Amino acid sequence: MQAGSLNLQGKAMFEAFVSYSRKDKFFVQRLHAALTQQDRKVWVDWQDIPLTAGWRQEIYNGIDASNNFIFILSPDSIGSTVCQEELERAIDSKRIVPIVWRDVDPSKVHPALAKLNWIFFRETDNFDQALKSLTTALDTDLDHVRAHTRFLTRALEWDQKRQEKSLLLSGRDLRNAEDWLVHAADELPAPVSLQRLYIQQSRQAETARQRKILLGVMVSAAIAIILAIAAGIGWFEANRQSIASRQQTLRAESESARLLSSSGQGFDALLTSLRAGIQLRQLGWENRPLSTRVVNALQESIHGVREQNRIVAHRDAVYSVSFSPDGQTVASASGDRTIKLWQLDSSLRQTLTGHGDKVYQVAFSPDGKTIASASGDRTIKLWNPDGQLRQTITGHRNTVYSVAFSPDNQRIASASADGTIKLWDQNGTLLQTLNAQSNSSPTVIAEDKTHDHSDLPSSNSSSEVRYVSFSPDSQMLVAASGNTIQLWNRSGKLLKTITGYNRPVLGVNFSPDGQLLAAASEDGTIQFWKPDGTLVARRFEGNVVHQVKFSPDGQICATAGGDTVLKLWNPDTTLLQAFQGHQDGLLDLSFSPDGSAIASASADGTVRIWQRNGISLQTLLGHQGDVYNAVFSPDDQILASVGADSLIKLWQRDGKLIKTLTGHTDLIHGAAFSPDGKVLATASWDKTAKLWSREGTLLSTLNGHTGRVFGVVFSPDGKIVVTSSGDGTIKLWDQSGKLLNTLRGHTDVVHNVSFSSDGQYMVSASHDKTVRLWSREGRMLKVFTGHTNWIHAVAFSPDGKTIVSASHDRTLKLWDLEGKLLQTLEGHTDKVLGVTFSPDGETIASSAADRTVRLWRRDGTTIAILRGHGDVVHGISFSADGKTLASTSNDNTVILWNLDNLNNLEGLITKGCNWLGAYLKHNPSVEESDRALCDRAA
Repeated sequence: MQAGSLNLQGKAMFEAFVSYSRKDKFFVQRLHAALTQQDRKVWVDWQDIPLTAGWRQEIYNGIDASNNFIFILSPDSIGSTVCQEELERAIDSKRIVPIVWRDVDPSKVHPALAKLNWIFFRETDNFDQALKSLTTALDTDLDHVRAHTRFLTRALEWDQKRQEKSLLLSGRDLRNAEDWLVHAADELPAPVSLQRLYIQQSRQAETARQRKILLGVMVSAAIAIILAIAAGIGWFEANRQSIASRQQTLRAESESARLLSSSGQGFDALLTSLRAGIQLRQLGWENRPLSTRVVNALQESIHGVREQNRIVAHRDAVYSVSFSPDGQTVASASGDRTIKLWQLDSSLRQTLTGHGDKVYQVAFSPDGKTIASASGDRTIKLWNPDGQLRQTITGHRNTVYSVAFSPDNQRIASASADGTIKLWDQNGTLLQTLNAQSNSSPTVIAEDKTHDHSDLPSSNSSSEVRYVSFSPDSQMLVAASGNTIQLWNRSGKLLKTITGYNRPVLGVNFSPDGQLLAAASEDGTIQFWKPDGTLVARRFEGNVVHQVKFSPDGQICATAGGDTVLKLWNPDTTLLQAFQGHQDGLLDLSFSPDGSAIASASADGTVRIWQRNGISLQTLLGHQGDVYNAVFSPDDQILASVGADSLIKLWQRDGKLIKTLTGHTDLIHGAAFSPDGKVLATASWDKTAKLWSREGTLLSTLNGHTGRVFGVVFSPDGKIVVTSSGDGTIKLWDQSGKLLNTLRGHTDVVHNVSFSSDGQYMVSASHDKTVRLWSREGRMLKVFTGHTNWIHAVAFSPDGKTIVSASHDRTLKLWDLEGKLLQTLEGHTDKVLGVTFSPDGETIASSAADRTVRLWRRDGTTIAILRGHGDVVHGISFSADGKTLASTSNDNTVILWNLDNLNNLEGLITKGCNWLGAYLKHNPSVEESDRALCDRAA
């Protein structure tokens, strides 16, 4: 296919776009011929034509309309500007398949290609075998990739036509798109922000259209009732139609909320479901299926929401956001040349005007008495907290991107596109000018009163200083200068230049203890460095990363990037949580002083306030790896968690860490308290189980397994400890560590064991796809078959009459003691790893690799889907009172879910109104029909 033969609105779709250097044309012709012989449509530009604007757009259209992006690796292609531009276009939205035609220097390869598996088509390689590998790659997850391309091209057309409403999705197309969006979260390529926006706008338009239609029906029905009363006939029929129309409205609202929730739009989902819940309560219907649908939608929204407020007032991108030191004010700076000061309830306190160009950063002094702003008008302005302009500082010769106060409140630093960093005192007097482009011998100019900067380099991306910040002790300054990070001491001496970036560094900040630097770059990476230049960790995100900052306690950091998602990380670059909601890339973020809230600024013109803990959950941070299990003590006063870091952490019920226990030499997979709560047992891949006192003293070590120990449990009377192992056996011990019995029968890993409440039976789950029932003495009684893959977990109901099993086959199964299958629970979209009954036996909780926790009734109906983890969810455990559920995950966290009012409409409405109350009451962007929503509820 040649350039010039495709427009975006055309229906053509290609299996692959080929990016290559013209010097590799002979090979590309052979590859193209081989692919077209398989009836594959491939987009290749054969013509070496002028690089006109039309040509470039045609190339971009070809990339957008292709399912895959094939990059021909050779020394010429990695040095080609055109090839790099094509790659940048594809990084965010296409599955990239690198092909090696001629060997290259790996250090010169773009990170997006370097991290992928390469297919070798060199002259010394077998072409046919390589072609087979290529076609396998192209055909992997074909439905997802084709849908990705289809929705991308439609979204691009909609965007290019100024978001014409007639191009939005509706009906079946919209439902298909929403279903794809839900299931595409863990696929590659991932949905891009434009696709999410397009589908979300389509849903909003569809919901508005349905509400308008249904409102018309309701009005017509009301008129019909009046006429019927006047005529004395048909009243019941007219009333029935009115009720039916209102029911349809509630169904539409509930379905819209469910789809918004599953696609990460928790704030909008809560608002939509809250409307439905309040209307349901006001109408007081006894329609059980409809009531259940509305309650479930509200319930899911409440458990999934993190966004608590949003500020929609700026008329351009919001470049910067900052909390005041007392946490009571949020300042935002925008491309609309203003700074706005907000109270936490989103009511506007003040709009600061005076800058003549975009405002790129706003910062509070440590004492909260001064606000500084940096602008494209080449100035820094100092303001009083009441919004009064105190001073305008001049001196930079180009855009001022960044401004920062030293923690000791003695200095102000500014960073500019003119290639300099300037240090000022509190009154705006220039103290020093640091020439960031003279790395070996930085120019230090004291009290530069003439502002003569004729010696400074002309501005370009490699000479601009984009960001500056101080160390916690105020003794060092760190700057994002071109493609480097620079560290300076207080006197202006350059201490270190950290290189290794191929694109500009956009943000860099110290950890609270000063031991780490976190840097965000246009090259799509987050990197953590020691101040001496040692790289600690690196993560390639794909999208530009604009900012990265540590939480006040230093335990986590957050990033703002081009993918519209606010992300929380461990300093080892493990993703903890991802908050969705923005409609365009994030440009900045700020933690509240206590670290509980985060404000984000976006190119979509909004500021959003997020709570790290949601309405009904609390997140426990502390593990430095996957967390596999967490269990409550019988008195609910202690929670013990275990994981891949080989640590046992003991927490108070309120989430405060009590103690960390060490002793195991490999990851810990299982944990259990004795019935009296005095002993904690742990199971480890070091082939041992250990018994600990409640205070953390090691009591005994159970040695005997020849494989990893996955699970451990106490008998109800506390006299027996049971362990399950990768060696295929189950072992029974007393608390002194004496081996009592070894149970054999399983032919593969035994994951866990559960006792019946009377202690007479045990049930075990295994990778051999069976559940086995044993007597207390160790005699095998039954083998349950039915699962088609590994079984990860099994549990008895409290009454001892039912067994539930969780499997790699994505299902849960309920059995009676005779092995009869009672029910199969389906709903998880990935392997189910954990399962347990609530203390009253009425609820089943399951955890899965699809990142969700599900609550079920015993008849198989879903009660709730709990979303909050950012990765695979492993362990699941109820508190003894049944009011709290603990879940553990590969995102390094434990989440405590508050299950109060789980199915109570009144309680759910109260929770929703408490969360959204300030937004509804004070936010100027709220629709008037919604402003009194919670007043009506009261």
